[in-house]
Amino acid sequence: MACFLAQALASAALLSADLSDEDERVSVQLRVSGPAGGCFADASTDGSLRGYTDRKVLERPHGHKVADLSAALGSRGLLTVIHSDRHRVIASGQVAATPPDLRTALARYYNSSLRRPAAVELLTRTGGQGIARAAALLAVKMPGGNSDTFVGVLERFQDRTALKALAEGCPHEGYGNLFALDDLRAILQRNLRFSCSCSRGKFLTSLAGLPENERRALLNSRQPQTVTCNLCGKNYSLPFTDLRDAIACTHKT
Repeated sequence: MACFLAQALASAALLSADLSDEDERVSVQLRVSGPAGGCFADASTDGSLRGYTDRKVLERPHGHKVADLSAALGSRGLLTVIHSDRHRVIASGQVAATPPDLRTALARYYNSSLRRPAAVELLTRTGGQGIARAAALLAVKMPGGNSDTFVGVLERFQDRTALKALAEGCPHEGYGNLFALDDLRAILQRNLRFSCSCSRGKFLTSLAGLPENERRALLNSRQPQTVTCNLCGKNYSLPFTDLRDAIACTHKT
């Protein structure tokens, strides 16, 4: 499942290039019909990434390579992209992903939801028990862009030349030659990192969203609780006194 998560994180990183304000985030969720269930990843303007897969471990089907996700993902999927900040959802879109391939689904999202022709390439490599490398490439025809030039770019994706460049670690200057774009230049560079904003306080605050019967059960148990963040796997121990005080605050509000 590491390959699936790596693809989701790379996809979120690609989409985050359109973010502008420092508190904005973009999330990618792919629900699939296969045993993997789905994945979620999001990225912020500053390059922080986080995500998870519904299933953490799956037995490798006989005859499938480690990075071959087809058996785990099934035959159907639904991709949801949400652009938000701390106050609101700015934009969202959904596209069918049949078959559930993130590379194809992302390109379809740009074409149908954003009305921008696009091509996407994703690369993941396994090493040991995890992912050794993940890379992604996105080409988008912006309004007013030259259609003939963009057709030439699409051809490099279709003949997998773009994938080969990713696999070989092509520097960004080399893509100018690859796509015959003499004026291609880097306008922004960010360091990407896995980072989660979860905290003990946020878990306590989230108690307000629990049904009344579940909050009452926590109070009646008089036991401390351990919670785990789905995005980063970090565990938090919540003493009963903190739970009691947090629930009391929800009653006051």
